[in-house]
Amino acid sequence: MFIPFDQMEDTSRLWVYQCNRFLTDEEVEWLSGSLTSFLDSWKAHNQPLTSSFIIENKVFVIIAVDESSSGASGCSIDTSVHELQVLQEKLKVDFFTRDTVIFKNGQSLERVKLQEIKPKVAGGELEADSRVFNTLISTKQDLKTNWVVPAGDTWLKRYFKTTHTFQ
Repeated sequence: MFIPFDQMEDTSRLWVYQCNRFLTDEEVEWLSGSLTSFLDSWKAHNQPLTSSFIIENKVFVIIAVDESSSGASGCSIDTSVHELQVLQEKLKVDFFTRDTVIFKNGQSLERVKLQEIKPKVAGGELEADSRVFNTLISTKQDLKTNWVVPAGDTWLKRYFKTTHTFQ
């Protein structure tokens, strides 16, 4: 049962999918219609799932399920993954890419391939306080509080030198 994203509970479970490229306005519109139709009939153990989605910055698809009444099962999660695989084929994109990190660069977004991170850090283009999208969030509350965070507070921290002061 699809409901608007802003009506989802803060405890709703999230799945974040990052596209391998930015979507066009037309693709976002088509994808929104397709996801609304899918989520409106999405079920777990024959029970409707209260669910929603948002498409953030034309690159992130975030699906939410309010598990307070009926939780997503392994089969229902598999069904949603399969649906995204079908949709990505139609759009000629990849929603399951894991080789890119997206940083905020002022008002714009920058896609950085994993192999480019070390050189960008060495060149001072990326710093520990650079803002990165945290695709590991798991609840709507996390989306509100931990969606865009300093790179040094994520798994990327290994790329930044830390200075220790001994007294």
